[in-house]
Amino acid sequence: MSQSVTSPASSTFSAADLSDNGSPATAYSSPEFTKRSFPSASVSPNQSSYYSEHLNKSHFNLILINSAIKLLRILYTKNPQQGEISEHKLRFFIVEILRRSKTSTQSLQLACYYVYKLIKSNKQVDICPRKLFLTLIILASKFNQDYNYSFKSWLKICGSNDNEFTIRELRSLEMNTLSLLDYELYLNNEKYENWCNVLMIFSYDFIKQQRILLQNTAENQLTFELDDVSVTSKLTHWRELFTTLELNANSSINFKSYFNSQKGSKVIFIDVESERVQVPSLFTKRSICAIDEKLDIVKKFKYSTSIQN
Repeated sequence: MSQSVTSPASSTFSAADLSDNGSPATAYSSPEFTKRSFPSASVSPNQSSYYSEHLNKSHFNLILINSAIKLLRILYTKNPQQGEISEHKLRFFIVEILRRSKTSTQSLQLACYYVYKLIKSNKQVDICPRKLFLTLIILASKFNQDYNYSFKSWLKICGSNDNEFTIRELRSLEMNTLSLLDYELYLNNEKYENWCNVLMIFSYDFIKQQRILLQNTAENQLTFELDDVSVTSKLTHWRELFTTLELNANSSINFKSYFNSQKGSKVIFIDVESERVQVPSLFTKRSICAIDEKLDIVKKFKYSTSIQN
């Protein structure tokens, strides 16, 4: 397990910090709830560059998947009859469903929003986590796209046969889930953007450290929080927040301000070129070992030089 990184107080926020309309309370100035200017239409919240130029697509996908898992854990903490969730099994299921169905980022964000709505509603959910997530992805895809898979195709994507999961059962799950959501699937414009910002702040609360290499963002390192006591405490905090959090056009939730507040603690920028230690020989071949303490990587550099006339 990597070394623990302590986040500043501004890394979390509570329902008490919000006024009735969802905007910041007067006595609270957390950066994530400051007024933001909406980005141009060319950059939308389903793109990693919307949040940070240093966030690559691979990490963005991992962060959203981890968010879905943590949201489901919150939901099923309130519904213990389904038993304790195995994050390992649930992660495998979610990754495979998303990969096989080629689900869009926006549909995943919508599915996470529906989990938030279920948490907020405080309704009893008697559906197993994997089947609920599948149903939410189906609903999100139907809301977000003109062309969608049939129930039969979804069952094929799951690799399910008639003895495990039937079209009738899937159709029944869809109707039951719609009822739990009060048939309200709509999410658009500022409300969608606010939700995406909330989702990313929620996601980053479960990241222990993000190391950003300025010369090559493809090599960035992302470490998720693994300490179960810390994770459980944060889940409890967010469950209380989601119960009272209102998303509306009057509130402006800003992930970029939150991200900036984490620089130097949770978010570490590393200039690889300036951190290298190089002592080349002028006359002989030799291997020089340069230890980059920040990256924890030992790199070997070989130099071959010759005297020229």
